[in-house]
Amino acid sequence: MIDASQPFLEDKKQTLALDGGDDPVRLILAYFSTDNENIDELEKLKYNQTMYRRLGWQDGSFKALFRLPDPQYKFVKKKTLAGKMLRPATIYSAVSRELLARKSQYRELAALTHTVANFMPCPCFSYNALKGCKEQVRDFLPLMADYVERQGDQAWKDWFLFNREKYCLEDYYHIDTGEDHAAHIKGIPFFRSQSLDHPLPRTEEELIECLDEMITRIRARACRLSGILN
Repeated sequence: MIDASQPFLEDKKQTLALDGGDDPVRLILAYFSTDNENIDELEKLKYNQTMYRRLGWQDGSFKALFRLPDPQYKFVKKKTLAGKMLRPATIYSAVSRELLARKSQYRELAALTHTVANFMPCPCFSYNALKGCKEQVRDFLPLMADYVERQGDQAWKDWFLFNREKYCLEDYYHIDTGEDHAAHIKGIPFFRSQSLDHPLPRTEEELIECLDEMITRIRARACRLSGILN
């Protein structure tokens, strides 16, 4: 029997001519580091038009819910990270390769990062730029929900309120009614101490918890998305 969620878990990087072979980690680093002008962001409509249409996702901007975390608890640009880790003579790449080699979660997450189950429509370009660059958010969707709630931007807050079920984001943030009888959004952290003041994992334990939770949520969302089509 074919798993209905599988189409949402297909690694879009596998469709590209990248020097990564079958190794998910080398493949994602090759994708991040490529200078091929014909290779674009894999979240875009041109790579996913059939699936997006079936889900009822309209034309617009599409982005990943989160990125692959740096194994040394830092936040750097994806191309910078790939360049450092693919350069064999650096201490950074040696340490990072050792970490990646003994973390099966990294291999699994690298294969899941560029799947429809990790893509979503987003309100506008400025939203994605803020989510990716804001130090308190660090490209995590749950923290973006917390940031929007804290800042009080009603337009973006309304987007989170109205699209949680539509885009199958139930595992990323809650909607609660406060004492003021108004709806409030609250991100569901990827590790227990994650917050706007503590966005990135700082320990081995937090990193492993974060990786495990990311994998679990992508797979759960694939099941939710498949339910839309059935």
